[in-house]
Formats: sequence, C-alpha cells, structure tokens
Amino acid sequence: MQTRGVVQDTGEDVPARRESEPVWIAAYTDWLQRAQTGDHSRVVVEIEQRQGQVSVPPHIQALWNYAKSIALFVGRRGEEALVTVEEIIASGRMADDDALVALGLAAQARLLNRTGSPLKALYSYGQAESLLRRNIDQVEESRTWPGALVELFACALDLDSRERADHLLSLCRRFPEERLLAVERLAIAHNTAEVRLWDALRSARVPPFQVDTEVLEEAVDAAGEAHRLADKIGIVVAQADPLLWQGIWQSWSGDAAYGVTLLDPILDKGDPHLHTMRLTGAASRLHALRRAGLTDRLHRVVERESSLAVDAARNRSPAGIAYLWERAVTEHPELEEPGSQLGHLLRLWEQRDRERVDFAHDLLELRITHDEIESQRQELDDLARRDPLTGVLNRRGLDPLLRASARLPVGETAALLVIDFDRLKALNDSRGHVTGDEYLQKVAHALTSESRHEDVVARIGGDEFVVLAYLSPNATEQPHAIGERIRSRVAEYTDGMVSVSVGVATRTQPVNPREWTTAADRAMYESKRGGGDRVHAVTLPEPNEAQASASG
Repeated sequence: MQTRGVVQDTGEDVPARRESEPVWIAAYTDWLQRAQTGDHSRVVVEIEQRQGQVSVPPHIQALWNYAKSIALFVGRRGEEALVTVEEIIASGRMADDDALVALGLAAQARLLNRTGSPLKALYSYGQAESLLRRNIDQVEESRTWPGALVELFACALDLDSRERADHLLSLCRRFPEERLLAVERLAIAHNTAEVRLWDALRSARVPPFQVDTEVLEEAVDAAGEAHRLADKIGIVVAQADPLLWQGIWQSWSGDAAYGVTLLDPILDKGDPHLHTMRLTGAASRLHALRRAGLTDRLHRVVERESSLAVDAARNRSPAGIAYLWERAVTEHPELEEPGSQLGHLLRLWEQRDRERVDFAHDLLELRITHDEIESQRQELDDLARRDPLTGVLNRRGLDPLLRASARLPVGETAALLVIDFDRLKALNDSRGHVTGDEYLQKVAHALTSESRHEDVVARIGGDEFVVLAYLSPNATEQPHAIGERIRSRVAEYTDGMVSVSVGVATRTQPVNPREWTTAADRAMYESKRGGGDRVHAVTLPEPNEAQASASG
C-alpha cells in the first residue's frame, strides 16, 4: 500500500491537549500504510518516538505495536517483530482485554507462519480462537474485538483454513461500517477478493478445466470494493489495482490477448507489494498466452520466470499452486487431455497437500477443544472456591493460601484478620434476611476495596470474613491499624448500620495454620467481649499477654 496525501509524523512533541483518539488512529493508519511501502525503518522510529511522548489507552498501544511489527517484518527484522507482538499480548493481559490478546496471538501466528514455523503458528492461532469462542457473546458489543476479528480472518487465510476464514468473515460482516476502521474494511475486502479468486481458479485444474466465472466475478467485485476503500482513505493498494484485476478477468473469461496487454506492465515491473497476487497474476498471464495461441511468447515467459516457479513451490499457497499448474500445462499440454495420468497425479498431489493441511487443522481443533474444556474446568473450580453471595473466596479457596502463608520464612510478615458482624441476627430479625444478605455483600465490597491486590479476602461462615494481608519489611502501617481501617470502612459502606469485631493475628515466622487461625479467632472474640466494634491484635508466637492490644 502506498500513502497518498497523508500527513506524516514529524517526530516533534505534540502537546497532550491536542492528542485524541482520532489523531492516534490517523497516525496508526499512516504507519500501517507506509510500513508496507518501503518506509518501514522510518515508521519504526516514529512509533517509538510517539510511544515515548504520549500515554495512550491499551487498545491504541496495541494498534501502534501492530503497525510496528509489520514495519519490522517488512524490514526483515523478524525476531524484533515477534518481540513486538508479544508486547501486544502482554498489554492485553494487563488490561484484562481478551480481544487485544487475541489480536497479538493472531499477529504472532501470521509472523510464525511466514518465517517457517507453521506448527507454532497453528498453536498461537488456536489460543486466539479459544479466546474468541470464550467471548463470542460479547463480541458485537466490544470496542476491541472488531479489529481482532479482522486479524484472525486474515490469519485463517494465511494458514489456508477456509472453513474458519468463512466463519470469521461472517462475524466481521455483522459490524456496521462505523465499528471498523477504514483499513480494517479494506483488509476484509482485499482478502475476500483473493480467496474468491483462488476458488475460481481451482475449478480450472479439474475437468472440464474451465474457470468458475460466477465466482471470478465475485472476486473482481470484492477487489473493486477494496480499490474504492483505498481511494477513499488516500492510499494505493497494489493488490487491488483495477488494471490487474481487469487483466485477470480478461485472461480467463474475456479477450485473452487484451489480458496479456494489461498484465505485462504490472508483472514485468516486479512490484514486491503485489505479494501473492504476483503469483496469481503470473498464472493468469500464462493461461491467457495459451488461450491466445501466443506460443513463442509463452515459452519465453516461462523461461524468464524460473525463479518465480521456485517461489511458488516454496509458497505452497493456493496462488502458488495455481501458478505451478499453469506452468506445468504450458510445458505438458497433455495434462488437460482426457485420461492423462500425469494430470491425475498432479491433482492427486494437490489433494494430498490439502489433506495434509486439513489434518493439521483437525489437530488444531482438538487443541482448541482441549483448551475450552480446561478453561471450563478452571471456571468451575474457581466457582467452587468462591462464595456465591459475595464473590469472595470461601473456606475451600482460602485454605491452601492460608497454609502457604503460614509457612513463609522468618522475616516475612503476614497478618490474619477475622472480621465478624456485631448483632447480625438482630438485623435479620428486624429487616429480613434479604436485607441481611445485602449488608453481607456491602461488607465484602468494603473489604475488597480496602485490600491490596496481593491480599486475600474470604467469607468463611455466615457472618464471618477473613482478610489475609502481607506486610513488607518496610511497611509503615501496622496490622492493628489495618484492622482499624477495615472497621471504619465497613461502617462507612453500610451507613453505620453494621459494626464489626476484628481480631488480628500476625506471624513473623512459620506457624501452624490451625494455631494461627485459633489466635485470630480468640482475638476477634476478645473484641466482642469488649463490646464489639473494635479491634484486638496479637502477634505469634505469644510469649506473654503483654503482646496483646485493644482499642475501641
């Protein structure tokens, strides 16, 4: 793709107040276009400069890194490109956004496939599709899934998985135009054109050796849509060149000599941005030369294209197969004669190659199914470890974490806080159990809000909660103060309708989990004996009663 009339980033610092999502998307579109047209080195520099200047949301960061990975790959810096897509995956996981993770995995699969690691590519793609299946009900409402779906669609085509590609295309088409970026709509149209063209040409390799003109028309129409979209956003897409597609059409279904006239200048220029369309165009030219009876010219072209034949053999894509077939028929016209054994063997080779691909995708489906079952098992296991009313851990979820915390070595401090409602029965009797449940939920929310990411919150009884807090050696807040903060925050979250008694047991060396829990329980009951709505703290091991403190 070539940029036409697009303002490029100057590398100068842009005031933050001027930065907005449309500006970021415009920069991404510009970089993505230029990355594929020889300006890849400059694109990498510009993206890295902008990333150092502006803080952007995770989905924008992912798009920028995607453009950067394309630029690196085009610049033959494959290892760096793979590192960049790993950053997309990591940022998606940090943002808890499965769509961004899937985008990174699909991009990773395409890079791996194009750098000679097809099995690894299938594994990455399988992980991406597993995420899609897990989120399928949320896709249409998601902000980030549309772009991920477009990349998955392109990846499925790269991996020659037509059934998956067709399904993904149907998902992409559910989105109204405004939900997709212009370059994403362009990618859908262009990829659709290529795959329909491959379908049309496949029919020319089996008796009666005629192209499927109806499907070819669909391909040409899709290519026309790609060209219109490219023109609308101000870029030139070599693969959607109307003259290229008119030449292909004429070569197979119209004036063959005119098709050669149209294709010659495009193919002989050797534009690297044609990608697989170069092979399809070359196959079409060979076919047109045969149809037009230009035998001498046909053999000169075949002789000149020996390196292209090697590329086609290595490529093993539908475009490569189409070219190799036309070349073989040029040298052995008898291949299309009824009863040709060699023709039959070539078609059998293609069928076997197709079966090999299908087998690989069957294995992929098994892997995806395994991942889905494992994910469901983990979800069920997680549900079994959580309290259904409040969403925090239950006793089953708490116990292994409590045992691990009890074994922490000397010098590592952990506090176990037992929090119990004061007079929950009276609240249930006066306001009903539904209201009592609502207050249990509010208390759970207060505890999780006041706890740090590494702390653990659990409900282990009807009105009894536990917080397992880890304290660093230089922590300024003492365990007793943590209990006080929780006590006051519960009152705040419940508008003073609920008070709690808190018992805190702190360990600074390995202890028996049962003794630790018993010490925290005793401290909580000490708070209740003092009238409730207070905190009592102890430290383990307890050499004497002087280690206890209480406050109201």
